[in-house]
Amino acid sequence: MDKLFIILLVLFGIGFIYFLFMVSIQFTRINRINLQLGMDVTKLYEGDEDEPIDPLSSLIRRCAMFLYKVSVKL
Repeated sequence: MDKLFIILLVLFGIGFIYFLFMVSIQFTRINRINLQLGMDVTKLYEGDEDEPIDPLSSLIRRCAMFLYKVSVKL
């Protein structure tokens, strides 16, 4: 029972690290687009809802956009 708990904990940790890594990549991409174009990137990303996106990618985009909005306000 203890080995199963440790394995599940390790898998959860790896998944969480993967999620944070993907959010940081998306956040860097949003910042780079903002620096290159010098425009409001939030309106650019809102129009991408036409294509079907899996829930994980959608969550990653929303978290990265939230971080971008918070960083712009600071």
